[in-house]
Amino acid sequence: MKRYNKREYLENSIVRVTLKTIAEKAGVSVSLVSMHLNHHPLSERIADETRKRIDAAVKELNYRPSITARTLRNGKSRTIGLVIGQIAGIYSSFCSQSLLHEAIKYNYQLLISVTRFKREEELECLESLIDRQTDGILYNLYLKPEPQMADYLKHYPILQLSSASPDFNSLLPDIETPIAEAIRDCLSRGKRRLAGLFDDADPYNIWYSTFRTQAEQHCADYSCLDMRNFASCEELHQAIQATGAQTVFSGASTVVFKLLRYYAKRGIRHHPEFIYSYTLPTDYSAHPAVAGIIVNPFKEQITQSIQCIIRMIETKQEKCEQWRIPAIFMKGKEIRAYYEEQKEDPYFDTLVNEWDMKHV
Repeated sequence: MKRYNKREYLENSIVRVTLKTIAEKAGVSVSLVSMHLNHHPLSERIADETRKRIDAAVKELNYRPSITARTLRNGKSRTIGLVIGQIAGIYSSFCSQSLLHEAIKYNYQLLISVTRFKREEELECLESLIDRQTDGILYNLYLKPEPQMADYLKHYPILQLSSASPDFNSLLPDIETPIAEAIRDCLSRGKRRLAGLFDDADPYNIWYSTFRTQAEQHCADYSCLDMRNFASCEELHQAIQATGAQTVFSGASTVVFKLLRYYAKRGIRHHPEFIYSYTLPTDYSAHPAVAGIIVNPFKEQITQSIQCIIRMIETKQEKCEQWRIPAIFMKGKEIRAYYEEQKEDPYFDTLVNEWDMKHV
């Protein structure tokens, strides 16, 4: 007689056990087993003794329902796709983990698809998640699908978390007011020459479009730099110098961090100040070159992202809406106080602990 170890037993039992197997074990019909396990309204008429026999058979046979069969039956897989550039970075990994934990609260699973920031892989990621019958997709990059895919997605629950294409629903930080406040603060201190760093100089990039609009409205002398055009901090530093910028605005905090480290390693003292997008607790926000931060409410965006996509899935919403969560401009002591508040918040424990370990 062949012997299975525990793992082999589980694998074989999961594959082989069906409703028919359970019905034979419990001595009842397949339809009765199906009604009981799927909580059919008529299942209330099943005798208690019969229920117990079915439950005992399920437990003994280690039955697991087929997700595929359930999807075919009710049209929902209870999975949400996440398209993201990478999951190895601090922000990307923590964001993915936070979305996953939030989805679980609503009995949804998260399937993550990585583009590695390559446009040609965007279509493959979208097709893969749709083929796997995800109920909806969270898109954490700048959504620019090919025409055929774009037409399909207009009738599919997809929520933008970074771009603001009017063709699709989006949930983004409202940064118009804080960027306007930041620019006015610069001008009041005599900093009239500004530069913006963006990872995609595209009108659907809210940092790019908002910075340009506000700089023009406040009559500031400004330049825009697309970071994809620079292979190193040296090249980016030279480009910033060429603009003569006194203050640099950045939609990515990691870029500011890299530049500050670059300046420190090379002893560069004459460089611009920075105002950047802040979400997670990072202690370099206290650097003297940081003139301010635009605070995006990370926890609120995670919670509302999952709530929005589930609402779109369950209501079959096709009307496009652009939801916004207010962001805030902070400077000076406000920054440090906010950072300390985040450090004390258990929500960010993983990040804070890892950051502290790097400085042991």
